[in-house]
Amino acid sequence: MITNIFFLISCTFFIIASTLHLIAYAKSNRKLQIITKPMLMPLILASSILVLTFRWPDSKNLIIFTSFAITFACMGNIFFIRQERIKMLVFGILFFGLSNLNWIVILFPSIKLFPLNPFFKIAFILFYTGIIFISIFTGRKLSKAKIALITAFALILCALNYATIATLIGTRTLYSLLQFFGTILLMAASYLYLMNLCGKSTKNNQFFVMLTYLVAQALISAGIIMMIY
Repeated sequence: MITNIFFLISCTFFIIASTLHLIAYAKSNRKLQIITKPMLMPLILASSILVLTFRWPDSKNLIIFTSFAITFACMGNIFFIRQERIKMLVFGILFFGLSNLNWIVILFPSIKLFPLNPFFKIAFILFYTGIIFISIFTGRKLSKAKIALITAFALILCALNYATIATLIGTRTLYSLLQFFGTILLMAASYLYLMNLCGKSTKNNQFFVMLTYLVAQALISAGIIMMIY
């Protein structure tokens, strides 16, 4: 009962903080963006760890890797507060990449348990190759170091998406569907951010980056928690 109460409280605060953060981007309120950004991922972390620790205390590996995934995403958010500085941008992308790698570790057994047939594998390889090519082409005017970083990040995102697809096809469950849509939104958020980085953003680009990113992280986290129901 107490766990449920704290879970609902942390979820409520996350919704409030997310709403305020999105309003800050819609209104171009830099001060509110800086205040709310560091709150977002710790609130998802609190919700996830409360459920996993108190309801499934034996799932230690899941707790550890979920904690690392969300903590690294939180670090990425913090570094992105000053993303106009090249070092902050690089560290931000690196931490987001580490976050996604931890999600992959959690979902990796699905790739072994539910191997896809050769036709699907070829189709996905072509699809992911297209995504990486589009990412490189979009950022072609950036420095070589940034292009290399973007390529590595795109590869990690593709691997994460592949793991969710293997889980979805193998289990056909709600949690795998949430994870799949979460990775799709994460790809969308990353590409929107890349457009912003290349100076090709639209008026509300940053708003939609944060909207898709927050929903993506919430869906992935929810999907991970539901795996052990």
